Amino acid sequence: MSQEDAQSLGHCTLERVLKKASSLVKEQKLEECKTVLEEALLNSSRNPSELFDQKEVVALRERLTGCYLMLIATGRQNARTKEDTQKQISEQIAFLHSQFGSTIRLQELQGWKEILGERYESALRCFEQISSAPKSLLSSIGSATAKFYKGDIQDSLESFGSIVRRWRRCESAWLGIARCYLEKGDHKKAQMALSKTIEFAKQKSTGFSSFFSYEAQLSIAYIAFGQGTKEGVEAGLSILKELYRDNTNDAQNDPRVVNRLAEYLFYRKEYKRASALLCKLNLTQTIFPRAKGESLFQLARLAHVSGELAEAENFYTQALLEDGYGLPQARLALANLYLSREDFQAAADCLERVISQRPECLEAKATLGIILTLFEMKNLDTTIGQEEKLTKYELRRARREKAISLLTEFVDATITPDILALVCLAYLFEENKPERACLLLEDSLRLFDEQPNIIIARNSPSVKIRLQNNIASLLTRIGRYSEAEKVLSTIFNIYTDLSSGDYDEDVFLQNIQKYNEIPILLLYNQALVWELEGKMVLARTLYSHIISVYGEYPDALFRLGYLSYANDDFVAAKEFYERGAKFKPKLASHLLATLARSQGDYHKYQSLLEQALQSRQFNETREALDDDYSFVRLCNFYIDCLQVVDERRQRKFMDKCLELLQRVLSHYPYNAFAANAFGIYVSLREMYSDAREIFHGLVGTPAAEMAKLNLAHIQVHLARNLLHSSGERQIVRNAAADTALSSAIKLYEDSLLQTRNEETRCEMMLYLSLANFEKAHFSEACRLLTRLLHRMPMYLPLWFNWALTLEECGLRRINEVGEKQKIASVSENASSLNGVHNARKAAAEFGRAYRIFQVLSRRKLSADGEGIVRQTHSSRLADAHHTFAKAKRATSNVLLANAEKEYVEQTERYQERQRILQEKLAQEEKERLEREQRRKEELAALEERELKFQESLKEKEEHKRTAERETVSRKRRRKVLKEQLEETSDFSEKEGTSPTQMQVMEEIFGD
Repeated sequence: MSQEDAQSLGHCTLERVLKKASSLVKEQKLEECKTVLEEALLNSSRNPSELFDQKEVVALRERLTGCYLMLIATGRQNARTKEDTQKQISEQIAFLHSQFGSTIRLQELQGWKEILGERYESALRCFEQISSAPKSLLSSIGSATAKFYKGDIQDSLESFGSIVRRWRRCESAWLGIARCYLEKGDHKKAQMALSKTIEFAKQKSTGFSSFFSYEAQLSIAYIAFGQGTKEGVEAGLSILKELYRDNTNDAQNDPRVVNRLAEYLFYRKEYKRASALLCKLNLTQTIFPRAKGESLFQLARLAHVSGELAEAENFYTQALLEDGYGLPQARLALANLYLSREDFQAAADCLERVISQRPECLEAKATLGIILTLFEMKNLDTTIGQEEKLTKYELRRARREKAISLLTEFVDATITPDILALVCLAYLFEENKPERACLLLEDSLRLFDEQPNIIIARNSPSVKIRLQNNIASLLTRIGRYSEAEKVLSTIFNIYTDLSSGDYDEDVFLQNIQKYNEIPILLLYNQALVWELEGKMVLARTLYSHIISVYGEYPDALFRLGYLSYANDDFVAAKEFYERGAKFKPKLASHLLATLARSQGDYHKYQSLLEQALQSRQFNETREALDDDYSFVRLCNFYIDCLQVVDERRQRKFMDKCLELLQRVLSHYPYNAFAANAFGIYVSLREMYSDAREIFHGLVGTPAAEMAKLNLAHIQVHLARNLLHSSGERQIVRNAAADTALSSAIKLYEDSLLQTRNEETRCEMMLYLSLANFEKAHFSEACRLLTRLLHRMPMYLPLWFNWALTLEECGLRRINEVGEKQKIASVSENASSLNGVHNARKAAAEFGRAYRIFQVLSRRKLSADGEGIVRQTHSSRLADAHHTFAKAKRATSNVLLANAEKEYVEQTERYQERQRILQEKLAQEEKERLEREQRRKEELAALEERELKFQESLKEKEEHKRTAERETVSRKRRRKVLKEQLEETSDFSEKEGTSPTQMQVMEEIFGD
């Protein structure tokens, strides 16, 4: 074969190879195209001079590299084959670059390689380095695509727009425009661009044109699904069904198509058909990780519905590994799977992840809130919040607050919330907010027939009855007894044909004892309502019926014990408490301790409290044996004993108090009662400022009332210290002490208003009198002590305090009338009636104090209780005050005599001044009356002259009017006569009238 023949054969072979490769690409047979190009390139490497020249080899390598890139782009390879193809692309590009340098075609291939490798910055640099102007279509589309995946949507849209202006029928550019508009959320313009893509793709017969048309139709279907309407869903489904039936671009192996169809079948409950569609997918060769993850989620959901939980968990896990962020519904479904297994911790972890990814997911928040409530109910440990290194009680508190927050947000954001969420939220609120809990349970009862219960109703046909019973219990707690009784009556109608509202209560009680199928809690709540309403006989009878029918019910036993305790039947109360100790030993120990304290048996009281610390119920779930309530109560007992023991035992009890409080506060610093006890301990150490800070911090806690009272005590102690340090209490008052005492008085008054127990009210009045005494409000202190004496007449220290207050009141009154250790100076200054009254009251107060101290000096006073004086009450102290009061009584009597004498003199002088003043006033009154009489006479004369003047004016006016009438009459007669004369003159001219007659007429009438 000659060289010319060889060259012609080579050209003919190259053209045939390229033509065949192009036809295979149009048919999307990329694997066959790759094989053809690889064989041609292999033949050229074996006989480099016989078939192809150097330029033709370059063309073959470029076509082969492009085929590799299309294989990766279409996702027709698995992960391993994809890695091999990427290595081959790199080898071909490296070979071309080393042999022929950087060319435009090579830069384009390099740019597309970077795009497929998700290195978009590098791809943009490759396309920008192409120096040809204008750029080719391949490089322009590559640059716009790199910008799109980089996130520069607007720049990408402008680049695609410039492409379609130059190449009007470029379907890939129109598809890029549509995807840009989809990212921007403009679905209308996106759909227009997709329609253009389909239109121009159908005008071409290449395989890639059909690929672009397929992508456009798929996007239109997803846009239709996104509309959320029935018409949109039907339109999207019709498109996907058509694509799946035609198997365009291998649609039956495209997870984006199959997932939507499978989801549609899933909600139609055609699980077998959905599973058949998904099983046909080859998920190892897809390039859509999110679609692959959704396919796995669909398989997991189908397995979950079928009851294959292990397989479902496996699929859920694989789906989350593929696309953990884009599939929160998979994590939510996995949490529900864990819930069905009662693996609450794993479910809570899944829900935490869901909420972190989708904070608006209310279903996840509600489910997590319910799980946290279950943790709270069962007192289980959880890993939620452990990353913050909180203590056990801080974790429990944080978990409770988080559950309340999640469930409240769900209930507020939902029109018809789930009944289980309402019940759990009510459980969390029932301790601190029973009114809100009651409203939530009423809402759940209203929705009970509309929504099925999930957890609480499991294996329990009487959920509605339990809800009503809980509502009645909460109504009882908040004092709405009549409403609670109505709710209980509704429940009783289910078991019997009668209710407490329809019959007399005695009849109802007799009839209800005939039925033994009524739940014990209903009977107990009814008895408790009667007890709180004051119907003790009915309550006691029903409690006894509960015990006789249902056996030793501990709550009924304790209530019977309390009723006996309230009636001072301590023997019966003790019997009931001891019977209840078999079931609740800790509570029984505390009740027996209270009974022992009421009987004055403090040794037994202490032993029972210590026994309560050692007892533990069999069903308790707390790991620690420490009972905070028992510790605090025992600590309070030690504090109360400090007033009656010697100094050595005081130190011992103080050390025990500190030990107990440390054990409580070390593992739960939020225990308000323990903090209150610790404040008392600190105040007993005379660290009043620290104690004040502790009590201030307890405002708004369950121990707030006790803390306010203790805070008032601390304010009084601080005021005492300030007054003692100033040393001038009776001369210059300390402003800070007055402020502290005013605050203490306000706190004592608030406590007095809120207290209903008579003994406690007396104690508050005693404290209030102490504060008023320290503030020098002796009259108010005396008034309060007088009220106390009517309630506690046999309490001798109270008489001592009252006498001391009377003594201080007398001294204050003596000082007000000017006593300065000398009686004479007082007499000189006692110049008013007020001084006499003060002296008289001072004498009476000193006399009363003298008589009281005289009686008390003959008796030995008790040292118990908090009095106004700080010293120990003794007969010696009473003798001293008796002597002082006797001297002051004599002084006040002398003062009173001098004041009365001076008052009599002042009264006489006053009466004399009054007599002179009366005479002066009488004389002035007489002169005034004379002046008044003269003034009246002058006024009468003036009136008379005025009357005469008015009459003269009237006469003149009458004369004037008469003259005017006469003048008018005269003028009228003159006119008439003148007319007659004129007529007469005319006649006289004819007959000759005499001039003498005319002259007479003129003389008569004048002018």
